[in-house]
Amino acid sequence: MPHNSGVNIKEGETASKYSIISNIVLMLIKGIIGYLSGNIALIADALHSFADVFSSAAVFIGLRLSQRKPDELFPYGYYRIETLASLLVSVIIIITGLEIGWDSLIYLMDPPPAVSMAAISLCKFNSNCSILCRCSL
Repeated sequence: MPHNSGVNIKEGETASKYSIISNIVLMLIKGIIGYLSGNIALIADALHSFADVFSSAAVFIGLRLSQRKPDELFPYGYYRIETLASLLVSVIIIITGLEIGWDSLIYLMDPPPAVSMAAISLCKFNSNCSILCRCSL
């Protein structure tokens, strides 16, 4: 029976906590800016960050449950719950990808009549930053 190091599990729990917090912040920022600018890519990315919150929560819960001692229900312990949590994260990622693809397809079939200046400014800023980053390397 494999035994996970308590230190590694604590590090994983800490990382998943920070991941949950940062993904909530990113989701809110992307969602608000995407909604205000009408940028479907930012809205889709906000949905992706929302799904990442659940993925990180599944990892956190899986790590917590894997530390439980063997009992009558699971006489060999709960360490395999990590595998189940990984499966859940994989399913969430697949569903998120399908949702983003579906939203993009609908957007391509029926685009909005105009693009806001905020979206154009954001795209221009991103392209300038990427050019500067490439030139400085």
